[in-house]
Amino acid sequence: MTPMEIRHRRFVENMEDAGYQIQHYQGRDYYQGPAIFVDRSEFQDVVRATKLPLVTDQMGKSGLVVYPG
Repeated sequence: MTPMEIRHRRFVENMEDAGYQIQHYQGRDYYQGPAIFVDRSEFQDVVRATKLPLVTDQMGKSGLVVYPG
């Protein structure tokens, strides 16, 4: 497995363990893979659910899409 595949797998495991629903996301620039969609107010809970670096894209006024960096 590539390093990105390992990060994807770990992200999915961490987020599912924390109760988040995984969705496929194709970002504006280059990213394509697993992500979660959350309100901005939930972001710190997401950070605590994993040790992976995370990237966010803003979705509307209060939403974020979060995926592994």
